[in-house]
Amino acid sequence: MLTWLLIIFIVALAIAPILQMVPSKKQRRLARLREYAVTHGLFVEYRPLPGKDRQNLYRSEVLFYGKRIPDSGEFMRQVWEREEQDWQREAPPAKQELLRALPDSVRVVVAEPGGVGLYWDESGEEEEIDAILAFLGDVGGAKLVAKA
Repeated sequence: MLTWLLIIFIVALAIAPILQMVPSKKQRRLARLREYAVTHGLFVEYRPLPGKDRQNLYRSEVLFYGKRIPDSGEFMRQVWEREEQDWQREAPPAKQELLRALPDSVRVVVAEPGGVGLYWDESGEEEEIDAILAFLGDVGGAKLVAKA
């Protein structure tokens, strides 16, 4: 009997590291979301958060989802941050309306030469990525970059 217990213990000890390499449910969900975004034309990156939220540099819960757009050469970087439940008041009213169409889990939007993107906490599902795609698509991205 003691021999069998020792064999079971040794086998369990050998299998434990292998079981730890199996992705968790959360890791599988995040990989699925990121793959969905990439296959629909976005790029996903770890980037430091701009602006006031600097203490959260490279927080693993907030990733940059972006879309590349042609660089007109006459555009400077712009950043809009979510302040509590609404976007910062410095944004023009037309851009405020665009920003309000985003899911509540989006914290910062950045428009820069060559692309437009946002920092999202990945708390939603594919439906939120669809809303982000619609926002970053030709209409949202072009309107954000347009002078107003």
